[in-house]
Amino acid sequence: MASDSHYLPPAGSGPAGKTKGQPMIPSAQLLEQLKRHEGFYARPYLCTKKACTIGYGTNLDAHPKYIPYDDIRRMARQGILSGATLKTALLKRGMVWSEQQAEAAMREELDECRDSFARRCIQYCKLVEINDEPRAEVLLNMAFNMGVAGVLKFRNTLAILDGAIAGKRGYADVAKGMLNSAWARQVKGRARQLAKQMETGVYQ
Repeated sequence: MASDSHYLPPAGSGPAGKTKGQPMIPSAQLLEQLKRHEGFYARPYLCTKKACTIGYGTNLDAHPKYIPYDDIRRMARQGILSGATLKTALLKRGMVWSEQQAEAAMREELDECRDSFARRCIQYCKLVEINDEPRAEVLLNMAFNMGVAGVLKFRNTLAILDGAIAGKRGYADVAKGMLNSAWARQVKGRARQLAKQMETGVYQ
């Protein structure tokens, strides 16, 4: 059974986020923005959705690979431990993360979101192609918060974004679509900042 409570997640794909003529994603601006939005927690806690979470918003229910104890990781994968029971088990075992470990996990999760968007979200791909990094990273920030599948449920807003990219709609319309959602009502200030970033194309 593993006993190392200082597990360091792999660094992820890193430079693979940049191709010739395209921006580096995730950017330093996105990383700092997510740190501000998520906050740092060295020990496991329950997020607003009652998921066991650590670091900069890393969901251990969804990503049990980050659990450094074989027995607890196995029970989490089997659904025997989740949410509050998983948090309790990890706290008893003494799981603690440094900010370095939290950032490494955040980078890896962002790489996964980016790669999933590249396969599943044409609007994200178009924004990357035209080097509109701030707006592309609005989608990445949202995906880190709710998952890629959650972002893809914004079908009407993504359709408006298609029109904005083509010059047929305004990005202010996309921002309105973002704010007219249960997600925006839940995360409040974060949604307002990201909507403004979508509207202006400037990091908030």
